[in-house]
Amino acid sequence: NLFLITMGKEGVFIYKRGKISKLLPIINIKSVIDTTGCGDIFICGFLYALSKKYKLGDCALFGNVCAGLSVKGFGLDLIPKKREIFKKFKEILNKK
Repeated sequence: NLFLITMGKEGVFIYKRGKISKLLPIINIKSVIDTTGCGDIFICGFLYALSKKYKLGDCALFGNVCAGLSVKGFGLDLIPKKREIFKKFKEILNKK
């Protein structure tokens, strides 16, 4: 069983029996303009990473990156591009 609870600016709580149970924070974004659709974009990013066999924590981070990059403006124009997502994702992974 896998459970995700998105908690807005607090991040996402991820639980998988016997594997992981923790709160993962959001990525730091300086100017948040509109959070509409953030949860939807998060889950799309999470499922993409899961389909590519990423570790669960990295799936959550990938979803957080997708959602975080989408809040810098209004509407569909701010759905992040694939290259932008991977650039930010790798940048964060390299800081770990």
